[in-house]
Amino acid sequence: MPRDLQFVFPLKNGFHARPASAFQELANRYASTVTVVNEMSDATANGKSTPALVSTMTKEGDRCVVRIEGTDAERAADAIQMFLDETLPHCDDDMPAPVAPVCGRVPRLLRDTAAAVMHGIPVSAGIACAPAHLVHARTLTLPPAAAKSTGPRKERERLHHALEVLESSYRSGPARRGTEAEVAKAHLSIVTDVEFRTELETSIADHGMSTGQAVIRTAGRYVALLGSADSEYLRERAVDIRDVAAQIMDAAYGAPEESHDAPLKKDVVVVADDLTPSQFMGLDKRRLKGLALAHAGATSHTVILARSLGIPCVIGVPDAVLHLTPGDMVVLDAVRGIVVSAPSEPVLAFYRAEQRTQERIAQRLTVHAGRDARTADGTRIEVAANAASVEEVEKAFRDGAEGIGLFRTEMLFMDRSAPPTEDEQFAVYAATMRAAKGRPVIFRTLDIGGDKGVEYLGLPEEENPFLGYRAVRLYPAFQEMIDAQLRALLRASALGKAKIMIPMIASVTEVRAMRVWIDRIKEELGAAKVAFNPSTEIGIMVEIPSVAFVMDQLAPLVDFFSIGSNDLTQYFLAVDRGNPKVRGLYSSFTPSFLRLLKMITDGAHRHGRWVGMCGELGGKIPAAPLFLGLGLDEISLASPGIPAMKERISQFTAADGGAILTQTLACETPEDVEAMLAAAAGSRLAGKPLIDGNIIVLESENSDKALVIRELVNALHADGRTADPDEVEEAVWRREETFSTGIGFGVAIPHCKSAAVMSSSIAFLRPAKPFLWVEGDEDPVNMVILLTINDAAPGDEHLRIIAKLSRKLMHDEFREKLIGAPSPSDVVAALSEAMQ
Repeated sequence: MPRDLQFVFPLKNGFHARPASAFQELANRYASTVTVVNEMSDATANGKSTPALVSTMTKEGDRCVVRIEGTDAERAADAIQMFLDETLPHCDDDMPAPVAPVCGRVPRLLRDTAAAVMHGIPVSAGIACAPAHLVHARTLTLPPAAAKSTGPRKERERLHHALEVLESSYRSGPARRGTEAEVAKAHLSIVTDVEFRTELETSIADHGMSTGQAVIRTAGRYVALLGSADSEYLRERAVDIRDVAAQIMDAAYGAPEESHDAPLKKDVVVVADDLTPSQFMGLDKRRLKGLALAHAGATSHTVILARSLGIPCVIGVPDAVLHLTPGDMVVLDAVRGIVVSAPSEPVLAFYRAEQRTQERIAQRLTVHAGRDARTADGTRIEVAANAASVEEVEKAFRDGAEGIGLFRTEMLFMDRSAPPTEDEQFAVYAATMRAAKGRPVIFRTLDIGGDKGVEYLGLPEEENPFLGYRAVRLYPAFQEMIDAQLRALLRASALGKAKIMIPMIASVTEVRAMRVWIDRIKEELGAAKVAFNPSTEIGIMVEIPSVAFVMDQLAPLVDFFSIGSNDLTQYFLAVDRGNPKVRGLYSSFTPSFLRLLKMITDGAHRHGRWVGMCGELGGKIPAAPLFLGLGLDEISLASPGIPAMKERISQFTAADGGAILTQTLACETPEDVEAMLAAAAGSRLAGKPLIDGNIIVLESENSDKALVIRELVNALHADGRTADPDEVEEAVWRREETFSTGIGFGVAIPHCKSAAVMSSSIAFLRPAKPFLWVEGDEDPVNMVILLTINDAAPGDEHLRIIAKLSRKLMHDEFREKLIGAPSPSDVVAALSEAMQ
């Protein structure tokens, strides 16, 4: 009996490739026909075809119906209903937002050089300076050999051969990881799509077309549909269709000569009207320093790939394609969203200084990455990383991880047709321990179920999988598989500080059962004389609120606790964070949730147990003082955030954390908590010393007023005293244009008061060669003192500081002390004395 399922489409990016691919994968498991109808537009699609689903242009809020008809319609309908309720709302991860456009925000120094600036939108931050390398857009043209059909049979053979070649290249081509692998998978879903293939076949059989003509007709239909979509995200998917179609054409007739881009032999900035994902993946990333694209979208797969690889990219720069020729030197500024052609020496000098500033910022954070995380008063808190592969573990330690706080072993079990063997698992766990070099690694045992399905396990469909059969609850049904994992983990424990963590624990009974299980595996390994660490620590994840109330009973049974803040928040607040209707209620900063965290950490410590945190909350840098106040022993987060987290921890004392936590526990809303944390961070930055060696420049090679001001502003930026150096520079110049700040005696005191100044500062520069501050001055300046004041400072603070400095600078002895100071610390000492 046919079944109709009504639903309202929930995703803000529409029915794009990812949810469509997931839907068609499910629909293809059943013999029944599955049809999706958008009742708002009357668009109808085969539910077993990704392109067809995408082409319905379904938008958030559209009323839709799924019609299922066939021998297994009942089972298919139940599964699809569950997909609509439980899975579809999670298929639309927030796209990474492009950097806010700053068109027109050209730094003063560049404006003064009259540089040829092209404006665009920065979508992957960074700065590159290299010759332009023009790449022509791949167009879908009909080869001469495809001008006429050679007959349906031969054309079908040609088409099938081309599709097989392309499918094989996606399935067994070069090893790809991360975003690159996801894009290749999306393209594979187009090549293998039943609707896409049917349309190609129909064009040949019913319309007498050649393979090439069929490819152009089919691709054209989908590109036209997507190109007319209201959603920018859907319009950008047309590039993927063109890309796949061009590759089918190449496989059928051979790639045209003009499509062979010369390999990159030197560092370049690639300039193109658009660049398909396959063109991007074909470029030598060692030579690719930046991308300037005329018409690519911020969410195109090419841009996503560039962002994932850290390659600077500016989009929306059609002038770059029109006016640049191969070999033209360009500066691609993907911080401000501009491309500078034929940069003059002053422009190049400006960007060399910018790159040095970026290196200093990276260096500043690197210092923290290489240190153990400590508070300002020396209290230790371990900062570890979350990881799911050996590659991620290696990167995490390069980023400064002090251990692995969460190794997600379930990733080894996914995207395959059978569970990994014990030896396969041991190879990964052992490689992880070798990469750790003695640092601790917490392996979470299999956490399957909920939002992580594994088809070969044949898990039953559930009405509410997050409250159902998942993680430790399914272990007894898969004893052989769990035995293999525990054996592999214990064998790896012989190679370092491996710890085993059990997910989804709700009761003492479950912990006791797992202890018995692990002890049995230990006995078996011991009897077989297999090496392992008999003292391997066993812990549990705290992600079900009930655990918080039996810490006294659990503590004797485990060696450690680790808080999984995502599920714990969801279960504690009874909020499905994937449900757009209630998502706004989900916040780990909810004061009652913070009280629960305190209850957990206090309970663990009261019974002498270590407690860490490995959920998303652990990756929030502003929350650092809360972690200190809670007394967590460890925070585990994505590795790129580790240096910044360590820096933030170093800005607070343990007592600060305690005081801030107490205040937040008294708040009424999560917004109040976040505002309080922001204020706490601002107070710490404001607490930077007014004068510091990091903002003292001696023997500067610059002997130009504009360059000197910028060099001093860059010093403030590098030291974390401003996040907007361009605005601080503008503020200085606004004051400078009112009157000259040269005060005589060879001294200039430029100054400003601005909200862009996070920490009031006195920066000092001594040029190697004195220069005139203003044309017509009688005496050159041989020292420049930049005073920058935060907007929140008392109104006359800058005047009081200038008055003090001026009085001291009138004395020859003080000026000579500054001019002759052998080191930044001597300058700091002299200026500090003047401020007394």
